[in-house]
Amino acid sequence: MPGVVDEVLCANLIPARIVTELNAPEAHFVGRYGDALLLLIKLQPAVDQLERGLLTTDITVGERVAPSVRAMAFETAVNHDLDDIRATVADHAAPSIVRAERLRWLIRSDRHYVAPLRKRSHDESFRDRVSVGRAVNKDVVLRHPNVSKLHAWFELDEEGGVYVADAESSNGTWLNHQRLPPRELTQLSAGQHLRFGSVEAVVCSAGALWHAIRR
Repeated sequence: MPGVVDEVLCANLIPARIVTELNAPEAHFVGRYGDALLLLIKLQPAVDQLERGLLTTDITVGERVAPSVRAMAFETAVNHDLDDIRATVADHAAPSIVRAERLRWLIRSDRHYVAPLRKRSHDESFRDRVSVGRAVNKDVVLRHPNVSKLHAWFELDEEGGVYVADAESSNGTWLNHQRLPPRELTQLSAGQHLRFGSVEAVVCSAGALWHAIRR
């Protein structure tokens, strides 16, 4: 049975809305955020605008992106070279207890912003993708000098699969330490490590995060 919430770990997570709902029963949290993967974005103490930009454009109340990818026709290979522990959080091959421990280690080490891969509710453009970039009109706003105005985007298929593509960014989008080719979709899975320029993030599921912050 899950233990009590670890307040030390919760102190390393924002926004407050996510932390509050992580204290609710698992069915509530997964029901609220389990419609898409979560992006745990590592905050950098020396880059205050990164955190401010994310908080200003909170998408925890956003909308699910419209599916746009035919899963059966998709053949792009996914890199599974997870030689860094940060890149193996919630690895599907590992038992749930191992996945939780890895995620706890990640959260304990650094502060993170939790971003559901959703559309910002007021943005009617490109309903089939979640955009990432430095510009304030993107869905996930990363106010960092190494991030392009439009840096990358995510798309979904009808079966719930999640894909990422680099938008010809200046400093690249990296998946598990390998740079992605521009404008080519690559399928993601929970546990993989992403980097947008020098902004690091890890993909995880709502259930994995809920279990990870409990002792």
